[in-house]
Order: sequence, then structure tokens, then C-alpha cells
Amino acid sequence: MKGINKVAIVGGGIAGMTAAILLGRQNLNVDLIEEKSSLTPIGAGITLSAPTLRVFKEIGILEELEKYGGCFNSVDQYTSQGELLRTIPIFAGIASNNLPGGIGIMRTKLAEILANKMKEYKVNVLLNNSIESMVQSADHVSVTLSDGRQERYDMVIGADGVRSHIRNLLYPEFKGSTFTHQGVWRVVVPRFVDQCSIFFGDEIKTGFTPISSTQCYMFFNDHIEKEEHIPEERLTGLLAEYLSGFGGQIPSIVKLIKDGTITAKDIIFRPLAYHMLEEDWYKNRVVLIGDAIHATTPHLATGAGIAVEGALILCQEIAKDQSLEDAFKNYKRRHYARAKLVVDNSVKLGQYEINHESDEKRGLLMKESYEELSKPIME
Repeated sequence: MKGINKVAIVGGGIAGMTAAILLGRQNLNVDLIEEKSSLTPIGAGITLSAPTLRVFKEIGILEELEKYGGCFNSVDQYTSQGELLRTIPIFAGIASNNLPGGIGIMRTKLAEILANKMKEYKVNVLLNNSIESMVQSADHVSVTLSDGRQERYDMVIGADGVRSHIRNLLYPEFKGSTFTHQGVWRVVVPRFVDQCSIFFGDEIKTGFTPISSTQCYMFFNDHIEKEEHIPEERLTGLLAEYLSGFGGQIPSIVKLIKDGTITAKDIIFRPLAYHMLEEDWYKNRVVLIGDAIHATTPHLATGAGIAVEGALILCQEIAKDQSLEDAFKNYKRRHYARAKLVVDNSVKLGQYEINHESDEKRGLLMKESYEELSKPIME
């Protein structure tokens, strides 16, 4: 695209780093602005399904993900006591060959792989920094950084997550995320499953995703009344209590908690919320991607997938011979329905759990969602 040479990406998460790589491949000058002191995220494991893997194959990191992560091709669903109910295939992209259905990997390892790929395209990473203010004109964006620097960009991409500062600058009236009355617990445990595996309780569930040859990450969803965090000293006791009703291999995880092998510092808990920005995803020369637009719950394990897919679509449009406004409009046109499907169906699955809907009904919605997401992206 003519007139685009220097780009700022605000936010060094998965979507931001992916966009930086894709724009770097177009020989653009990219500044990645991250408010933290490193690109290393907080978190346990992450599940990468078809939408994510198609993009990561495109940018050339699939082999590393397969080397360091855990590959799987289905979601196996069990009763709370470990009896197999059904196996749901995770469809690789119809338009992509030689992809596993999914890969689990540590978030820290994924960030490391993406950061190394950015170096190949000479992405300039500005840590401990943020955009304090922006002034847009017809042909550029003038920004003031938190370190006092003044910079001028042809385009700014807000990839700064759920509490996006860039989104709030564009849409100060944004109402924020909606609490779902669920919370998710995450912890890395020894691997004892070959596929992504979910165990259904009544209104709670737990599951395991392979993230290496020896490890899984465990997630546990529970029903909570208030959107509040749990004190560290209560984490191990509560998680052991919640898991005590499950059978199969799960009692071995409870034992690791009770004997101190798994400590409170190993456990990550957060309340679940979501939002979908219905307004335009851009104003003039500033555009949003990822959780800044469509924050979802983890029930389809596709939040990262739809974020990197959005980054891919945006960068494809920027590469075309069209106006910047048309690029931003086409980006939303191609991405909106898929992003909304992930948000809506993830939230619906959470409500199914709270409302004691049958595990068969939950499984069917998951299957339908994965089938739809495996289809090629709209042109």
C-alpha cells in the first residue's frame, strides 16, 4: 500500500507480535511498543487450534511449535469420573495441508518463538513504554510516548488487550467487558493424556491440554457469584476441594496439590468476561486487533487463534493496492463473523455449564464451532 512505511503496534502479546512479523515481511518499519519490561507473558499453557496454526504456518514457526509443544487432533470428553463420552475431531484448516488439529505449548515458549521471528524482520521493540496521546492528521499520526519521545507514524495498531488504552482513546464511551459468573484456574501438571481432554461435572468442568512430551496444562472452570480475585493463600485449598469430586487420573493432581508439589505460585486464577466491539474497528489511521475488539472466554480455546487470524487479515489488506480506509473496512468485513462466532459460542458454552445443560449439547456446539472455524477465511 502506498503511503505506509512506518507503523506502531501497541501491545507485545500474541496478536501484536504476529502483526509485527507480517508487516516486517512487507518491508515496513515497525515499532512494537510494550508497557512491560519484557515480552514474556504471565500464564501457563495455551491451546492453538486451526485458525492459529494456519497463521503460524504462514509466518514459518509451525515446526518449532510442533517441536516444543504437544500436538493433538481431538477433544475427548469424559464424565467427571473418567468415562469416555465422545471424541470430537478438531479440524485442521480445509485450505491448509499437513497441520495438526491443535498444539498446546507454554505461553512463555510461544512468546520466545515469536520474539525470535520478529528479529528476522528487524522489528524495533520499545519496552517499558506506551502511547500517552495521539493526534491524527490526513497522512500521519503524531504520538507522545510515556518516555517523553515524540514519534510520527503512518499507521497505529492497537493490540493492547482487554483493557486497551488505544481503544479507550478511540472510544472513551466503551462500556467494558461483561462478567460471565465463571472463573478459570490454570496450572501446569504432568502429562497423562494424548489428546485435549475435558471432564464434565454438573456446572463445572476441568480439562487437560498436552503442552510438551511430559507436561499438560490443566484448566478448571467454576461458577462464581462475584468478579473478584482469590487471595494467594486460598488457591491451593480451594482448587483441591473443587477437584475432589472428579475421578480418573484427577485425584493424582489433587495429591500433588496437597503434598505441596503444586503450590499457590503455580496456580493462575481469573474471573471470565467478554466483549465484542460493534463500532468501526478504526478511526482514521488507528486500527484495533485482538482482545481490544473481541475478548472471549476460553471455552473454545480459540481466543488466541482468532486474534492472530485478525492480524493476518489486517496485514493482507494493508498489502493490497487500496486506500487505508478500504483496508480497514475490508479487514472487519472478512473477520467480524468469525470473531463473533468465537465470542458468542464460547459465552454460550459457559452458560450451558451454569445452567446444567447436557454434556451432549455442549459437545455438539463445540463440534459445530470447530467445523466452521476450519473453513477458509472469506476473501
